[in-house]
Amino acid sequence: MEGKYLIAAFLILLTLGCVLLNPPASQAALEKCNNTGVAEVYMCQGGIIRAVSMVPGGGSIYYYSNGSLFTQCPLVSPAAETQECTNLQNSCAWNGICNK
Repeated sequence: MEGKYLIAAFLILLTLGCVLLNPPASQAALEKCNNTGVAEVYMCQGGIIRAVSMVPGGGSIYYYSNGSLFTQCPLVSPAAETQECTNLQNSCAWNGICNK
């Protein structure tokens, strides 16, 4: 059952990425730039925000364009990475918003 949800989420993100080719940085993405512990912020063409942890090994936290939490992806080996995290990292064209 979980696989169906992951596939659906991947298809939604992929579709949004194709529809929204160059979205402006959302206010939520810009606000993430000011968060303590955030090294870099990116925005997917589909509107998902990626905040990369400043802590070594901290991974990334993904948010919806409104700023609410989508998922967390710790920095792990590719074999230990969840399918959701793999799909997020590989299916989006990430646009840099800020880099500290």
